[in-house]
Parts: sequence; C-alpha cells; structure tokens
Amino acid sequence: VEGTAVVVAGDLVVVEGTAVVVAGDFVVVEGTTVVVAGDLVVVPGALVVVEGTAVVVAGDLVVVKGAVVVVAGDLVVVEGTAVVVAGDFVVVQGTTVVVAGGLVVVPGALVVVEGTAVVVAGDLVDVEGTVVVVAGDLGVVPGTFVVVEGTAVVVAGDLVVVKGAVVVVAGDLVVVEGTAVVVAGDLVVVQGTLVVVEGTAVVVAGDLVVVEGTAVVVAGDLVVVEGTAVVVAGDLVVVQGTLVVVEGTAVVVAGDLLVMQGALVVVSGALVVDEGTAVVVAGDLVVVKGTVVVVAGGLVVVEGTVVVVAGDLVVVEGTAVVVAGDLVVVEGTAVVVAGNVVVVQGALVLVSGALVVVLGATVVVEGTAVVVAGNVVVVQGALVVEGACVVVHGLAVIVFAAWVVGLGAVVNSGARQKPCE
Repeated sequence: VEGTAVVVAGDLVVVEGTAVVVAGDFVVVEGTTVVVAGDLVVVPGALVVVEGTAVVVAGDLVVVKGAVVVVAGDLVVVEGTAVVVAGDFVVVQGTTVVVAGGLVVVPGALVVVEGTAVVVAGDLVDVEGTVVVVAGDLGVVPGTFVVVEGTAVVVAGDLVVVKGAVVVVAGDLVVVEGTAVVVAGDLVVVQGTLVVVEGTAVVVAGDLVVVEGTAVVVAGDLVVVEGTAVVVAGDLVVVQGTLVVVEGTAVVVAGDLLVMQGALVVVSGALVVDEGTAVVVAGDLVVVKGTVVVVAGGLVVVEGTVVVVAGDLVVVEGTAVVVAGDLVVVEGTAVVVAGNVVVVQGALVLVSGALVVVLGATVVVEGTAVVVAGNVVVVQGALVVEGACVVVHGLAVIVFAAWVVGLGAVVNSGARQKPCE
C-alpha cells in the first residue's frame, strides 16, 4: 500500500515474508495490543516507548549496548532462567537485592559500592579465594564467626579483637616478632593448664621456656625482672605455699636469700657454706636435737652475747675457750681440759664438792694461798710446800706415808707463838 494505511475496525495483516518498516515513532494506543508472531526488529535509532504497559518476555531478553531500567517495579526472572551480567552489576544506594535461593558467585569479583553493607543470613563460602577488607572492618553482628574444619585463618598483619576473645582450639597461636599479646581477662590453656587469675599480671622480660611435659602453675604473680635468669634443672614444685626441690637438684642463690616470715628448714642433708663465706645470725641461733660443729676455725661470740649450752660442751685438743663472763657448769656435767687452766685475775672457787687431783698430776701454787673453808683436801701423791707453811685450824691432817718438811715448820695454831716461827 503506498501512502498511509489506516485500519479502523479491523486487523492489519502483513503477509509472511513482507516487512513493516516504521521510520518514525510506532505508538500503541492504551487499551490496544500489538501481537507479533515472528521477530520484532527495531532499526538502530528508533525508540520503542510503552506507556503504562508491562513488557513480558517469555524467552531471553537481550540488550545490546544498552541498559535495562526498572523504575518502580520488580525485575522477575522465571525459574530456570539465568541472568548473565557481562559488565558491572551496580546496586544504587537505598535499594536492595533479594535472592530467594542460593547466591552463586562464578569466578570473578563481588564489588560492593562504598557505604553499602553486605549481610549474609546463611553461610558465606569462599572456595579457593580470599575475602579482603580494604579500608574498613569485617564485623559479625551478634553471631558467630565459624571456620569450617580443615580451613585455616591466616593473618599476615595484625589481628585486633575488641571486647572479644581469640580462641585456638587445636593448633598453635603464633605471634610475629614485635607483636604483643595482651589478655585483659582469664588466660586459660586446656590440657596443660596455664591459668592466670583475673587481674593478675604475668610479666616476662626475657625468655619463658616450658619444656614439653612440664607445667608451670602460678596462683599469684610471676615477675621476672629484665636481665635476671630463673634456671631450674630439675622439678620446681610449690605445694600450698611450700617450695619443694626434688632430690638431686641444687638451688643456687647468687645474691641474698631473705626469709621474711617462717623458717628455713633442711629436712635431710646438710646446709653447706663454701669457704670464704660467712654465716651471720642477727637473732637467736637455736639447735633442737642436733649438734653445732666447728671443724677448723673458731666460735666467736660478740661482746654482750650469751652462749647457753644445755648439754655437753666439748673442746677439741689444742683449742682454747676464752669466756669474758661466768662459766657455769650444770650439775652432773664434767668439764674436761686437755691443756692448762689459767686464771689471770680473780679466784678459782669451789662452791660445793671436792677438788680432786688424780695420781700423777701436780697442783702448784706460786705466791697465792690455798684456803679450805671446811672440807678436807685429799692429795693422792706428794704435797710439796716450797717457801711457805701449812697451817691447820682445827682440822685433821692424815698422813698415810712419811711426812717430810723441807724449809718450813708444822705449827699448832693453839700455841701462842706466831705461825711458822
């Protein structure tokens, strides 16, 4: 038909093989329908506008070098139909993409526009890839961050947990050099039991090495000052406040060993002080059911200090005991002297008892009188008086052998002449 064809109340039929070419606008009035049994071809440069009418595509919708825009409705893809995006898939701020089924990401990238959150209600699976947060936080809003068994979480930089916990279930917690591990609450290691009570600090300035199979249990504070070594060759056990060193292990103290309260007790063995080292006791030295032995040296008592011996005091031959005060011998205890007894000033007084000189011993008195207040002096041997006399006042002198008088005289005190005239 040449010119313009107008069909008022009928159908415009185009025979098969004949084309209908529209050089301008093709307008379908509201309420009418255009049915095309074949292909509807729009020549480049033409615009097809549908006002108030939906476009339903039962097959594939192909847009070449253009865009599909849904202004105020939904883009519905029939089940079994794929939506393939060869370029960028952009979600405008304030809009939502809802996927009723599974979200499948084919090898490529998922890009989220700045300011838009990605919320996953189910599982987020990354197969042989990496989840990267460039300039923000990866947060789990009330929920749990789960790593599937056999999958590793590797942090190349710093792992920062705010108001949470880092849990290592069956692996190693490795801290890169120069990175600190700070625990604000309880530090608990199951199967090995390193328990730190809340509010207690563990400060290690050097190396803290725990050999395999050995446990370190600290109920209070374990503080190691920088530059100070704690070396334990055997087992170091603290049982209810008591430090126990297993047999065969030495405790070496290079500085001062100070016991503030309590006692330093050696149950079995010996307390050995090396040569050149002094043991100074500022208070009382008490030995219960034991012996204090000085092998090669002297026992020096500072002036004003009293040494009390409840048992026997034995002095080895060749050793002198000098007492500045009184030497008291308890009843029934013998004082045995292998050398000489010298009284520089004062008197040797026998309060009770007898002075016995064993056979073969000699009592020599030079210029000093020997006074006997009421007891008999028995001498088993010879009584020699040189340059003096023996005066007896009402006492009996019994001589079992010969009485030899040298330069003196024997005078009766009842006579009026002076003694020894």
